Amino acid sequence: MKKQENKKLKILIITPSCNEEDFLPNLIQSIVNQSFLPDEWIIVDDGSTDDTANIIKEASLKYPWIRYIRNEKNEKRSPGSSVINAFYKGFNNRKMNSFDVVCKLDADLSLPKDYLEKINSKMINNTDIGICGGVCTVNGKIEGLTNLDHVRGAIKAYREKCFNEIGGLVHYMGWDTVDEHHARFLGWKVSVIDTLKVEHHRKTNYEFGFFRAAYKNGKMLFSIRMGFF
Repeated sequence: MKKQENKKLKILIITPSCNEEDFLPNLIQSIVNQSFLPDEWIIVDDGSTDDTANIIKEASLKYPWIRYIRNEKNEKRSPGSSVINAFYKGFNNRKMNSFDVVCKLDADLSLPKDYLEKINSKMINNTDIGICGGVCTVNGKIEGLTNLDHVRGAIKAYREKCFNEIGGLVHYMGWDTVDEHHARFLGWKVSVIDTLKVEHHRKTNYEFGFFRAAYKNGKMLFSIRMGFF
């Protein structure tokens, strides 16, 4: 396969963000410092009551490729569905008519400066990869939920064709498992770049509680006919 290291794919990033004033500035700075900048980054203020909105607006004034969108909602936040609803609020209001890669990034991350460049290179040089991403770390150590055949929902990157073929993301807990099963069923590969370490400033399911999230995730796994153990 011929390599095209210098080619830059069109990258769209969507970041759902609810009450992330303590962490969002870290993510913004790490994206601004990327060796490859995204073509459009939509940060969705998902009903925040803190200073999240002002942080996003200030960034969007400095960098024209950052956009602020407010998602007003009445329903109670829940793991899975709330995040995907916010994701689609941004996705459906994007300015880009077409893109090569769409990334779903959480707001409580810090990326290494070559993160997007490495994703770009991986996608270009391996056209059968539909989903890829790095690994999450907490205080420099790989997060306990990480395994090397699954890209964490916090740091997903989808090739446009794969994203369209799997029908996008499902609106319930476990969406980041369903997408990979569907992609593999359709012949796509899922790639974890284990040398690409992303600092996760807050443990997974911290907001919703581990047991509540685990229960919902278990219901999802049962729905796609996975065994009890």
